[in-house]
Amino acid sequence: MNKKITNILILLFFIISSDTYCQESNIYIRINNQEKNEIQNKIDLIEKAHKQENPQLLKEDLSPKFNSAGHAMPLALNAVLSQMFEQLPKGNFKILHASKKEDNSFTVDLQISPFKIPLIIDLDKDFKIVRFDVLQDKIATTQDANNEYLINDEHLVLPFHLIDGFIFIDGQVGTKKGKFMFDTGNPFGIFLNNNLLNLDTNNFLTEGAAGSGQKLKLYQSKIGNIKIGNKIEFININEVVHSDFSFIEKGITSDFLGFIGFEFIKNYEFVIDYDSQVIDLYLLDKKGNASNNKYHKNDIVTTLNFTTPSDEQIPVVEFNIANERIYSSFDTGDKGHLELTDKLITKLKENGNLKVYKKNIWYGQYAEGNEAYILKGLTYNSTALHDLKNYPLLLSDKAKLGFGYQFLKNYITIWNYKKKTITLLKR
Repeated sequence: MNKKITNILILLFFIISSDTYCQESNIYIRINNQEKNEIQNKIDLIEKAHKQENPQLLKEDLSPKFNSAGHAMPLALNAVLSQMFEQLPKGNFKILHASKKEDNSFTVDLQISPFKIPLIIDLDKDFKIVRFDVLQDKIATTQDANNEYLINDEHLVLPFHLIDGFIFIDGQVGTKKGKFMFDTGNPFGIFLNNNLLNLDTNNFLTEGAAGSGQKLKLYQSKIGNIKIGNKIEFININEVVHSDFSFIEKGITSDFLGFIGFEFIKNYEFVIDYDSQVIDLYLLDKKGNASNNKYHKNDIVTTLNFTTPSDEQIPVVEFNIANERIYSSFDTGDKGHLELTDKLITKLKENGNLKVYKKNIWYGQYAEGNEAYILKGLTYNSTALHDLKNYPLLLSDKAKLGFGYQFLKNYITIWNYKKKTITLLKR
């Protein structure tokens, strides 16, 4: 199972016959209230075992016919379930659809929310677990019909503040006003700061880490109204993820509400203009076209074709420098950084591609003895690109670049996740 599954979103289609008995919005099919309670209790137990990574909690609840991914007992209990529990993200098991079969057994389709990982669980007539699997064939990009962050306006305009190289947009959560960071590297549509908003932490999801290294505990809550800018408003968004980002309050802006991320912005072709400090968002059709986005073709420097080899929200592009191929990831939540090998550092310095200068100021703060680097001579398909300035350098066993503010500020950039392109326009 792929450990990157946590960032994959899915769309499930359920076909319900017109002659079936349905209750509670067609979730339970041919299932009475007592059976519904038995199923819910079993799912709650599986969720508990998953969060504790303890398949032994299910020992008495597995059918003799239990099978997962083709493995029969006892291998499934000791190995397969342990591996699944370790690799799957810790979240809530949300029942999407449950049906009773002719032999009085049950099939339950689930999601691990908020990650939307699809699961299927089969129970026998005594509510023993016969099957527990991830539905790999139903993992796909979420389409518009299943996207709660879809706004139907053809064109939206978001003015932003630029703080220390990061994009911040005015917003409001409930009655609390503040700023959201526009972070393309964040997989969630909205990711809130529970320290500023004083959100409850009763519903624990999992642990993780910020890109800057701080450890995070992720929680989930139902949230009231959320406003982004003047025209975007979400009402009673379910399953919003939140964590303690007090370090951003202290280090960047004291009114930090949280992040706007991939699940929202993927619906649009969006244009970032650092000079005007504005983001234009143009609604995409199913083919990835944004008919309202008008720009002069003579202003195009080049169009970067990207892949997303690890995370769906992180574009990766192959560049060339000093006759060497080098890959860069794009993320507005990153100011920019260089990760280079010893050998490549030596070559770039000898060729004049890499220059260092000392300075005592770093994004408006004193930083005694700080070193920053300039990278020259980067090309894409023979197109020369701007010199990269003010980059920190990290020694690595594999060369790669991180492109954020220090690269993007040199251009007006047009991002299109459906077509997998970032177009660079002249400023």
